[in-house]
Amino acid sequence: MKYTIGKKIFGRYFVQDAEGKDVYYCKRKSFLSGTYKFTDVSGNEILSFRRIRITIANETYELKKQNELFGTLKREHDFNKLFSMFQSVMNKQFDELGSVKIGMLETNNSTPIELKAKTLLSGVRHGGSRMGYHTEFLKDNQLIASASKILGIREFTKLYEVDITENQDDTLILASIIMIELMARRAQNQSSRNVPRSGIRLGPRSR
Repeated sequence: MKYTIGKKIFGRYFVQDAEGKDVYYCKRKSFLSGTYKFTDVSGNEILSFRRIRITIANETYELKKQNELFGTLKREHDFNKLFSMFQSVMNKQFDELGSVKIGMLETNNSTPIELKAKTLLSGVRHGGSRMGYHTEFLKDNQLIASASKILGIREFTKLYEVDITENQDDTLILASIIMIELMARRAQNQSSRNVPRSGIRLGPRSR
């Protein structure tokens, strides 16, 4: 199943199906709340998640269904390597770099899902290259889903193109991608100003 994840103002996310129809929403439970709720289009909550460890090195989200804890998404120590790769790709003719493990998704009575990502170099715009990243969800070393950062003008509204194989928990994977986006934004804000945010135009290449 193919989806697109986008973002509206005030940190409100939407999920569309392959036909461009809204199917899910995700937003904070309240303006000051650290808890996000993932709902259908009628506003019925499917799951919620919140960050329970706030240090960058040990960032962890817990997931709940019907107020019952059912899983966690834990950020791996190699997460920052994903963004340090932005610098190493500059001035080189690489289309992509090797993948790094960025997280582990664990739920009750289910095989853990490993999250790996790689940086991507996509074209040249206005004298500079645009960067993004591609995340893979692996269960027993088998690819069950992938999410690619959307580059270009749509990045301000539509963030990810997602492909999920059959017989998976689509809502869990889609919510996890939003958690990855939140982690990525914090990680990039902690990096030096020379390391750009994903999808933002970099400086011109050296000739």
